[in-house]
Amino acid sequence: MTRSILVIFIILLTLSCNKEDDNIFNGYLLSEVVGYDYNCSTCILSFPDDLKVIEEEFGPSEGNFYNTINLHISDSLPINQKVFVKVRKPQKDEIRACITLFPTVTITCVYVIDYKIVK
Repeated sequence: MTRSILVIFIILLTLSCNKEDDNIFNGYLLSEVVGYDYNCSTCILSFPDDLKVIEEEFGPSEGNFYNTINLHISDSLPINQKVFVKVRKPQKDEIRACITLFPTVTITCVYVIDYKIVK
């Protein structure tokens, strides 16, 4: 009896630890650094050529601006820098709370898996 309960517990544990990859968008998209969120020290991207694709995957965002939760100011990307990014929707535990001066601004967040600077 104890052995069967242990086996069932192990099976349930392994099934519950799988991360869902439903929210990964495959492929690189052309983006542009349009500013910085100084409260969170992150970059704000715009997707001028792929706006329709981004809106379908992530939903619309105010002004076509998308806040990156892991591409930081310290990555030394200047404003107007074009960047190819591979993005996905962030997990709930990846979004951090930041002090904000603009509580009414609703900018959608994206998680940057990888990026390549356009030269």
